[in-house]
Amino acid sequence: MARFNECKRAIFTSIVRATFLIKHGNKYIPVQLADVAYFSFEDKVTYINTVDSRRHILDHTLDELERMLDPGQFFRLNRQYIASLSAITSVHHYFNGKLKVYVKPDIESGITVSRERANPLKKWLDQ
Repeated sequence: MARFNECKRAIFTSIVRATFLIKHGNKYIPVQLADVAYFSFEDKVTYINTVDSRRHILDHTLDELERMLDPGQFFRLNRQYIASLSAITSVHHYFNGKLKVYVKPDIESGITVSRERANPLKKWLDQ
């Protein structure tokens, strides 16, 4: 099992992004992955949300991002959010086996996680 984890880590470190280059007007701004709190998808637009509450449009889908990100650091909560481990502040039981995840910067209503993704999320958080 240890050998498998070493191989998995080697594969992910070769494809994991460290920086996203964000177009901002006539210039480009590098955003370090360590500064990313979560990625969101709203009104057919993908956003990168940073720990200092900045929000930028990103030219990738969440499916593409999910393949680019380290699965040890980022988790696909639902169809609209991928969150960083460090951005999750609390997880609450919701109803019917679902979870409600709260992140920083704050999303007031929280993020609902389906019953199917609830157990994988709890295991991921307990790593």
